[in-house]
Amino acid sequence: MVARLTWRQILRGYFKINKYGVIPAVVSLVGSLAPISANAAARNPESVPGEIIVKYRHGVGERALLVRKRLERFGVSEVRRLSGSMSEIGVFQTDALTGFDAVLAALNEDPEVEFAQPNYIVTTSAARGRDVSGLPLACLLRPGILCGHGIFLAKPRPILKPRPVDVSPPQIDPMLKETYSVVIAHAQQAWGVSRGSESVIVAVVDSGIDYNHEDLAYNMWRNPSPGPKNDIVGFDFLSNNGEPYDDDEMKGHGTHVAGIIGAVGGNGKGFSGVNQRVSLMALKAFSAYGYGTSESVVAAIGYAMDHGAKIISNSWASGKKDHPVVIDTIEKARAKGILLAFAAGNSAGDDDSDDTADYPAGYRIDNILAVASTDAEDQLSSSSNYGATTVLVAAPGVNIYSTLPGSQYGWQSGTSMACPFAAGAAAQIWARHPAWSYLQVRKALHDSVDVLPQLSGKVISGGRVNVLKALQLTE
Repeated sequence: MVARLTWRQILRGYFKINKYGVIPAVVSLVGSLAPISANAAARNPESVPGEIIVKYRHGVGERALLVRKRLERFGVSEVRRLSGSMSEIGVFQTDALTGFDAVLAALNEDPEVEFAQPNYIVTTSAARGRDVSGLPLACLLRPGILCGHGIFLAKPRPILKPRPVDVSPPQIDPMLKETYSVVIAHAQQAWGVSRGSESVIVAVVDSGIDYNHEDLAYNMWRNPSPGPKNDIVGFDFLSNNGEPYDDDEMKGHGTHVAGIIGAVGGNGKGFSGVNQRVSLMALKAFSAYGYGTSESVVAAIGYAMDHGAKIISNSWASGKKDHPVVIDTIEKARAKGILLAFAAGNSAGDDDSDDTADYPAGYRIDNILAVASTDAEDQLSSSSNYGATTVLVAAPGVNIYSTLPGSQYGWQSGTSMACPFAAGAAAQIWARHPAWSYLQVRKALHDSVDVLPQLSGKVISGGRVNVLKALQLTE
């Protein structure tokens, strides 16, 4: 599929992210809209040029058409509204000749607007180490594999295959010997207590999942009521369809994360995730290069909220503390009793400090499960962020063996790997006690760690996840 861009867009080096199930939403502007230099916003690498995210107050929708016409006089175009739990969130774009800062300020002064912010760029943890110099923002955000001279070619997505049959009796997974993480954190022993449960849905907000992978297909979530976009296993928020395939061929980031949570156990293939049985919801909010936006991640979290996820695994960061739409979305998930696991970050920084923190891991919101990374010797990874008041636990994150696209396997490192391990442990606890609150699950993780002196003052619990002890505490 070739994306159709105007030459004007190509020359400016940006594109408008595909819309997904949205309806127009508008606001009223107050104050003057003074023009600024034509490409000031386009030079800002932290956000999508000209795009502003707005949370509207209730009742704005009735005047949508009238206010939209008013906005168009100021060069505001392509106004849209997210859906479901995120229906109060709108995104619109200013014309290049319109004063972006003035529009933003005017929106924040409008009594019908709760907040307005740029549509920031966010990345998976792995994307931060990639050399993307010379590539325009349009390439980094666009799903696909080819990018040059304004042409974006999306890689064809595999057709979803029928769910495979369960293997009974269970067969030994041949590559379990490669997964020290399930041994050191006692997940392997925990399978004697609980293998997990398909009733627990864990959403993976990432670069997608190889939903046909031989060691993931059985544990992929199946939507009981797919919509017109055929969202059977999840959704792709960049391409606006129900094919959230992991096209991240450089790393296979989302597929690797998914395997840590729930590679099928006992099917005689590969290895086993922390949960041998679970439901993995694939939410593609990041491109093949690992780049997404404020809009794509909050839309993905909103989808997870609306479709029954109990836990959301997030191995990504924005680096922006002042990120109202992300904070607001986390709070919405909190109100629905959802736990969000976040990678602590890979810059060896202190998430307790505004100067070095990665966000959202650095926020002090009690439904956030921020996770640091340890190695096979239970030492804090040299690159791992930490936080005595923000990061709850540590989990294995160095040389972690897991699934990769194309029914392949391989090793990756970082808090991106530690985060889904802790999320998987939370899913195991919830499988044992489905009526528990996120606070009870979080406390069980905290109280059951293997306390390690080298983690004292580095994470709140002072220890590394122990899955077996967590399950025993719930008995």
